[in-house]
Amino acid sequence: REAVRNLLPVDRPFIIANRCGNADAPENTIGAVREAISRGSNAVHFDVEFTVDDVAVVFHDKTLERCTNGTGKLCDVTFKFLEMLNASLSHKLVSMTFPNEKIPSLDAMVTECLRHKLIMVIEFKNSALKGSLLLFIHSFIHSFVCPFIPSFTLPTNQMRRSIPMAICGLIQRTNQLSRNFDGHIVTRAFYLDYLCYVTCDWLIEWAYVTWAWFLCGYSFVLLYRKDVSVCLIDYYRNLGITSIVWTVNTKTEKEYF
Repeated sequence: REAVRNLLPVDRPFIIANRCGNADAPENTIGAVREAISRGSNAVHFDVEFTVDDVAVVFHDKTLERCTNGTGKLCDVTFKFLEMLNASLSHKLVSMTFPNEKIPSLDAMVTECLRHKLIMVIEFKNSALKGSLLLFIHSFIHSFVCPFIPSFTLPTNQMRRSIPMAICGLIQRTNQLSRNFDGHIVTRAFYLDYLCYVTCDWLIEWAYVTWAWFLCGYSFVLLYRKDVSVCLIDYYRNLGITSIVWTVNTKTEKEYF
């Protein structure tokens, strides 16, 4: 609790630019970080994946098509190949302010954030904890670190054991396996598959609030805005766990949360 309190700003709201502010700049890029700073953010959130040559890079999707002019899975290409891609092409401001942003390495992103004294919310995708634990140890004392996977126990425990000063947590969203963000049932699910997803969702949510916080030793939880309630906030507060709400976009949401 003390580590979280020391990291959070005391004289202003804690404003996190999700994916470095992807509404205002190409997501998860250095240009987006600088744009977020100009708009008043004092923290940035970004995602970490690994290339086939084991380079940690800042990228959200498993595949390259949505955000770049490349194709295929990110884990199947080298970092040298990624450096040739344009990460701005899908953004509305590509031809104006951000003509050719690149996919940054984790090292480059951390260096940029530390240079501007930004707090980092680092989201590891899948099993991407492998190479970054000790490589970027200097960044974790300035960061909230969390895996976004149902099998959360091992990665979070591994992080806390390897880097005791790291502030670790989990991302919590109800029905994360059985439903999309819009609330609709996942399109790939057949009837039996869907029942399995629902059961797993129930077990995951039960684990979050009963034993996972103790076993994993996490200090904060990122709550999806649609799942937030006074009871849930109070429950985590009584455990000494800080709640951070994501993703808050509209004026009404910002005033409420």
